[in-house]
Amino acid sequence: MQRPLSGLSIVETASDDCPPAVRLALAFAGRLAADLGAAVTVIETENDATFADLPPMIGGTSAVRGFLMAGKTICRVPAAARRATAERAAANSRALLTDADDPSARNAESRGIRGLVSLAGGGHPAGQSNSEFTLMALGGLLDLLGDPAREPLKIAGSQLAYTAGMALFTGLVAAMLGKERETVRVNLLETAVWLNWKSVAAPSWGVPVPVRQGKAAEWQVIRCADGYLALVYRDPDWATLKALVADPVLEEPRFQKRIERKQHAGEVAAIVEKALMRYTRAQVRDIALARRLPIGPVWNLAELAQEPHSVARGMLQPVPGFDRPAPRLPVLWNGGALAPDAALPEPAQAAVAGGA
Repeated sequence: MQRPLSGLSIVETASDDCPPAVRLALAFAGRLAADLGAAVTVIETENDATFADLPPMIGGTSAVRGFLMAGKTICRVPAAARRATAERAAANSRALLTDADDPSARNAESRGIRGLVSLAGGGHPAGQSNSEFTLMALGGLLDLLGDPAREPLKIAGSQLAYTAGMALFTGLVAAMLGKERETVRVNLLETAVWLNWKSVAAPSWGVPVPVRQGKAAEWQVIRCADGYLALVYRDPDWATLKALVADPVLEEPRFQKRIERKQHAGEVAAIVEKALMRYTRAQVRDIALARRLPIGPVWNLAELAQEPHSVARGMLQPVPGFDRPAPRLPVLWNGGALAPDAALPEPAQAAVAGGA
């Protein structure tokens, strides 16, 4: 299949001191470009292969590395040669993806498209303590989920870094469509503020800034017979949810209007949880689908891979050279799914950048 970015070449690299979250953002932007057909070459040092030791490990290979490097050409060079190799490769490519502190980006000032990522809009001065976690706290994201009586908890995965990678990819494609030379700048702090845009807009609407509500939240995670469920329902779903629960307490006047239900959200959740404790997650899924209730079972990764909707959509695709499937790009192109290609075998890759 002819992919939309076929024929475009992109170089992905990073300075020696690139923060891990910035490197994740760069790699995710490169992975998106590779899935869409771009020829992405990763320039990394031979003693510091990107994410090589980042858990979880599968068969001696980092699952994160296997996912992010799929479909790319990996060129491993001595540390002293990385900068010069990246500059040569960038001179013959459509775009360069790197961090704001990488000298190869500054030397490519007049050539092609550059995508630069930083933590908070500048470089990474010595002693800087910012991380993905602290930037999520600064952006207010850690004040949205959980119990207000507890300390903030890190949101699972690397959601901020990957979102910054999506922003970088979007800017990169926009620049390549209309510019011969352009610099696209993304930083994780502004990305966090953008993700939390409701907190920025709330004062202008005259409403309170959203904060984590714990047991007072309208939508909560509740238990069932074999795990947990996300109890989500809209106002038009209330009658259906009451019929499913079949508890006469929910017929009391204080539960009939949404504004009043929100004031008693913890009590509503406890009543629904008690009723659903006799069902498994799979049974609740079937009941919710039949009644068109947006209640979501919490699956583990193995269960999610076998979930009928995931299977029907081909959410996971095999990655050549890697013994586990990985999520595919969630778009169709000319009716087909864009499954990842294999990375080139590493022993043969040094020649790629040498000729760039």
